[in-house]
Amino acid sequence: MLSPNFNPLFCIFLINYLLILYIMEPNSEWRNKFFNFRMCNGVIEQKVEDGNILVTGNLKSDMSPNAMVMFWAANPAHRNGSFSGSGLPYANPEMAFDRSINVGAVKAVNGAFSFELQYPSAYYVGLGSLYVPPQVHIKVCEPGNKKYDTIVLGEGIPFRTLTYPAPPSKRPRTSPLFYASSLPVRGQESILRSAGYPKNHYVPDNFWGLKPPN
Repeated sequence: MLSPNFNPLFCIFLINYLLILYIMEPNSEWRNKFFNFRMCNGVIEQKVEDGNILVTGNLKSDMSPNAMVMFWAANPAHRNGSFSGSGLPYANPEMAFDRSINVGAVKAVNGAFSFELQYPSAYYVGLGSLYVPPQVHIKVCEPGNKKYDTIVLGEGIPFRTLTYPAPPSKRPRTSPLFYASSLPVRGQESILRSAGYPKNHYVPDNFWGLKPPN
């Protein structure tokens, strides 16, 4: 028998909240990424405690050792009040970069620089036809330099898209073959585990992975 104080609306809210926390948690399979551009090189790390991105780099020897380094990236993904509306990519660059908290500039000290930003969200360009994964742009402010470099941080939050279901999936739902698959014979536990939400920011090429299509 249910307690007289049982509140089903609170249970629904709690389940949604836990789902949002799960899909928005830092990538547990993160590996440091290295970059090497014409003007600078360095490493990108994801902090375990809060999931923020730490970029540490060094300017090349032909650059001014105390140059300004600009960076900009899209806003982080939203955490809304429901699972269905959380973690979605932005519909266009204007929304992604509107008053972005991931914009700034740092001054290099003896050629070394570092900055931190919250993991940016993915977004679309071309009226939703092209999916842009999370990335950060870096520009070294030197006289006459108008170019910038782009570092792709990884894929967006898995299975959170504004299209159905591609991009970024490489198998769009354009025919019944979307459900075609060739899976190994497995036990029920293995099937259930393979159907779980991915621990890292990765969407299988066939959309389903090892999960039976449904």
